[in-house]
Amino acid sequence: MKKILKGKLSLRGAKRRSNLGDSVGLPRPARGGTRNDRLRKFCKKIICWFKQNERTIYLEYAFIALMILLPLLKPGYILTLDMVFTPKISMPIVVENNYLFISLLHFLNYLIPSQIIEKILLFLIIFLSGVGMHRLIPTYNKWPKYFAALLYIFNPFVYSRFMAGHWVLLLAYAIFPFAVKAILEFFISPDFKKALKVVIWLILISIISLHAIMMIFIFFVFAFIFYLIRDLRVMSLRTSRVKQSQDSAKRLPRPARGGARNDNFLKTLKLTLFIGLAFLILSSYWLVPFFTKSTTTSQVVSNFDPRHIMGFQTAADKNFGVLFNTAALYGFWGENEGRFVIGKQIIPFWYILSIIIFMLVIWGVIINFIKKNQRTEILIFTATAMLAFILAVGVAYPP
Repeated sequence: MKKILKGKLSLRGAKRRSNLGDSVGLPRPARGGTRNDRLRKFCKKIICWFKQNERTIYLEYAFIALMILLPLLKPGYILTLDMVFTPKISMPIVVENNYLFISLLHFLNYLIPSQIIEKILLFLIIFLSGVGMHRLIPTYNKWPKYFAALLYIFNPFVYSRFMAGHWVLLLAYAIFPFAVKAILEFFISPDFKKALKVVIWLILISIISLHAIMMIFIFFVFAFIFYLIRDLRVMSLRTSRVKQSQDSAKRLPRPARGGARNDNFLKTLKLTLFIGLAFLILSSYWLVPFFTKSTTTSQVVSNFDPRHIMGFQTAADKNFGVLFNTAALYGFWGENEGRFVIGKQIIPFWYILSIIIFMLVIWGVIINFIKKNQRTEILIFTATAMLAFILAVGVAYPP
């Protein structure tokens, strides 16, 4: 028996030694798999990330921006009427609203050549315009989102300002939809986090363009007024229902919601006051010099006279007048100076396209006004558009 047991043990030991000998020369497999496997997993994670929440639009609008700017991506500077801050981005001397933004570009110029910064800014204008408007449209159907985003990118206003080199105005225009979305989300369900987000967007727009901050301020005021009216109306309806139920000795219907609405009303007032004060305090470094006429911009504005107003007035179309021309997003004062080719000069039936867009806008307003859940938003956008149209026409319309 001892000999048999020794023989079995020796056989097992030999097998173990042979297995160890075979495995000595083999490399240990990596814990995370091979390099190709890790690369595949990384790519899958990226693809999954882009598929969530319509994140593929970042690639799509980046591609559109690159296609538009492709002829301009060659080495060299892009020089237009007002895009002349290259080749050296100097530190601003006077503290104005764009002091922080220009300072950022100045220090960035130490790392990146100004001609590349110039092209990055133009890319961001197109890219952010598409992504922002795509995100703003509140629908599950993707095609209205693409239509609105493409229309926001490809229109006569953007083209004219692009050709004139108004990159500051266009950059603020590009982030406008993000600010509008933040404002609407704040008034729908106000809280401190959303109020802080609104302050950030307002500050960001103000340090880029003084023109754009006036427009977003108009939108904010209309949003405040119409949401305030909505809350007051809902509160009055709930109060009348409570009184009716008390008179008829019935149980009060859902008192918690009425109280919640009242709390929501007061919270909206408090947080709106916080937004206003926060913006004034954080912008005081340029607001105080501006209103004391200590900046170049304030001095230029104070020296404006009727000659300047007539010189920069909205241009009228010789066949359709100033009202239709402005509504079709034409009318930039530089269009009649022959600086660049206007879109309607190469599109013979441009007015038909404009009429089709008008009809789509009117149809969308009517359809969404009928839906009670979006009536407040429709009133806000309609009021803002009407006032913007009046201000855009200005003195160009004959009395």
